[in-house]
Amino acid sequence: MKSINSLSDINVSRILRLIWQKKGISRVEIANALNLDKSTVTKIVSSLNEIGIISEIAEGTTGPQGGRKPIFLEIAADFACVGGIEINPERFVCCLLDLHGRVLFQHQEIISPESYSELKIEGIFQKAYKHIAFEAIKLGVAMIGIGVGLPGLVDSERGMIQCSVPLMEEVYPFINNVTKYTDVSISLENDARCCCYGELMNRFDTHVKNSVFVLTEYRVLQPKIKSKKNLSIGLGIVMDGK
Repeated sequence: MKSINSLSDINVSRILRLIWQKKGISRVEIANALNLDKSTVTKIVSSLNEIGIISEIAEGTTGPQGGRKPIFLEIAADFACVGGIEINPERFVCCLLDLHGRVLFQHQEIISPESYSELKIEGIFQKAYKHIAFEAIKLGVAMIGIGVGLPGLVDSERGMIQCSVPLMEEVYPFINNVTKYTDVSISLENDARCCCYGELMNRFDTHVKNSVFVLTEYRVLQPKIKSKKNLSIGLGIVMDGK
């Protein structure tokens, strides 16, 4: 899984994110918002436009001093799609989103206790992946990444499940074990934090800096008398936009 570790990579990521959040932003506005040199922004935007991941949607009007008309930018929604998979002991949900965050496909499937014991988490991932991979091919859109949300303590940097009361109680190298099923980049995160990220990304309001997402689940198919595993509560917390 590629990590962002150079200044140019970080600037590309920042610019893409800002264009995604502020549809119809100009190069000058990007440079001002991110405190970047205009030539740096122009160079990166030209490369992204050439690749096809962003597009020019309209021209603005010149300012009082004249000069060039600003050209507004947006992410090209149909450039690619991303997959999402949620796994817990009772069901999995998988979906495809375009690059504007619109749902292209969604599927949910109940998992019996017997199926979970047989397939384990790796087999369930493979099953969910087949659904979204087939749908992406059918839609004719390249899938460029998959996000996986799981209940439990997750080390997203290393792709590890540290501990998950509903799924397993031992350390499990999730990313390492499932990458053999696809050459697409996979990201792993706690399910409540995934919900929090979703709200943060889809808000399109950069002025909201603090929020809390509460995720509660009750194990309907696998209840155990007086068991702490029956009820799951997770919190996703945003402080100062992070």
